[in-house]
Amino acid sequence: MSPTLTPEDLAGIAAGRVSLDRRIREFIHRELAYPFVETDDGPTAAGLERAARGGALSTGKPLLKPP
Repeated sequence: MSPTLTPEDLAGIAAGRVSLDRRIREFIHRELAYPFVETDDGPTAAGLERAARGGALSTGKPLLKPP
């Protein structure tokens, strides 16, 4: 995210005029995505997570939460 900040952004963050939390939230919503599935219970969710971590998704293994 830091390469997207301009010198003006950095100065505003340092001076307290710009919220870094807000900028991070905006970046996440604009640039990142994640799949999710609602389940009826914890064991079902855990099983789906294990399968996804094992590479069961059509996109392969997740990049940010490796086994």
